[in-house]
Formats: sequence, C-alpha cells, structure tokens
Amino acid sequence: PAELVLAVGAKAKLTAEVVDVGGRPVEGKRVIFFSRARRALSVTPEGEVTAKKPGEHTVVARVVTVREKGVATAPRRGPSTTVKVTVPFPKPASITFEGAPDKVYAGTSVRANATIIDTAGVARDDLTASMTSSSPEVLSIDAFGFATGHAPGKVTIKAAGEGIAAEHTMEVLANPVTSIDLLASASDVRTGDVVTFTAGLRDARGQEAGGIPVQYSFLARPDDAFGQAATGQIDQDGRFVAEAPGLYTIVATCGSTTARTTVRAKKRFKIER
Repeated sequence: PAELVLAVGAKAKLTAEVVDVGGRPVEGKRVIFFSRARRALSVTPEGEVTAKKPGEHTVVARVVTVREKGVATAPRRGPSTTVKVTVPFPKPASITFEGAPDKVYAGTSVRANATIIDTAGVARDDLTASMTSSSPEVLSIDAFGFATGHAPGKVTIKAAGEGIAAEHTMEVLANPVTSIDLLASASDVRTGDVVTFTAGLRDARGQEAGGIPVQYSFLARPDDAFGQAATGQIDQDGRFVAEAPGLYTIVATCGSTTARTTVRAKKRFKIER
C-alpha cells in the first residue's frame, strides 16, 4: 500500500513488486525496506514494520542493484518508492500531578504541574490541562502549574483536559519567616565565577526556620553605562554567575520578608595595550 495506519505496538508486513516502464513484472529483483525514523518505526529488510511512537513516518522500498562481473561501473542506487505510515496518538487516559507537594507556605510558590497520560502510558507533551483552585484567595495557580499560597487553609486544585480530570489537595501554612541572613561564598568575584548565596531563615524568636522555599533574583548595575547592560544568571539554589563587570544586588525573598546583598564582579581578563 502507498499508505498505512498502525497503532502503537502494532505490526504489518509490506511486500513490493518490481515492474518495468511498461508496468510488466520484472523477475529476480530483490527489494529491501528501511525506515527514515528507526526509533519511532522499525522495519526489517524483509518489510516487517513495527510502530513504536506516534507520528507520520516514511518507509523506503528500494531495489537492490548488483554490479555485473567484469564491468567497472560506479555503484548506483536502484529505483525506490516510499510508503507513508501514520501512527495515531493513543487516547488520553489519565492526569497526574508531578511534584505537587501537600503543603505550601503563604507567600511562596511551588510547581504543581499536571501531565496527561495516554492509554499507552506515555506522557503527552502535546496536550495541556487547565488548572483551577477551589479557593483562589487561599491558593492561586496559573496556567503553568505554579501554585502560590496567600492565606492559611486547605484547597483543592483541579486539572482538566481532553475529557478527563484529576484533583490534588494542598494546605497553605502560615509563613513563620521574619528575617533572612543572606551570605555569599566569595567576596572577590570575577566574571564567569560561580558564587553561591545561602539564605538563613529565622522566625520571630530568632530560631531557624528550615524547609521553606526562597526565591532568588538580582539587580544589575553595569560599569559601562553606554555599553551592553551588565548581565548574569542566578539559579533558585542560590548559584550566581556574572557575565559582565558591574555591581550586582542579589535579592532573597521568602513570603513578605526580603534580604539583599551586593557584590562587584570584576573583568576576568584585563586587556593591556
């Protein structure tokens, strides 16, 4: 067939007949088959096709050419044709919450991403689920699954899409943090250096308050006000890299409490003239 439809995991056997320009069968010619996407659709040289991943794939059938004895000619490809193989996506079967915690502190955000799983057990990156909260004033959640606690209480977040839905219960706790001790792993910083910032959280009694997420950000002030602005990157584990000379103010936030500290990044290599 010129086209073929197979479900994931299904198999089929392809056959080919070689004909001349007049449409008459040509005997004694061998045809081999191969796939242009072997990880998604496997094909044996004899034409047995196995569908592995959804999508539109192509199988090539090619006549094997044999060089005649005593004839010094360059090898050439024989005539070929293609078969389009469509592997439909399996139907969505369920929705799972990835990394969704049971508790979150007021003023902090966590990821509660929802993934649609199909009947083959494959996570469908091409499908999205809409996210809602039963009490947005307690906890709100955006389209990307970032849940932010606002006030103590329990809520149910719901993910729905493709005719299926799932729910997850979360509790928002009061945030005890009232101060942050922000420290840098180095004071002498050059561009390209990795500097780790740590945020020590404390409650109103001065006791350590662990297990509460901290959000890191920074403000950049370039040395060259007429050139490219000072740039950098900070990960949410506190690691920071300055890419251009300048002053960088690192900000750590936990709920309504913030702390900041400034470092100067010097140029790594000094150009001498």
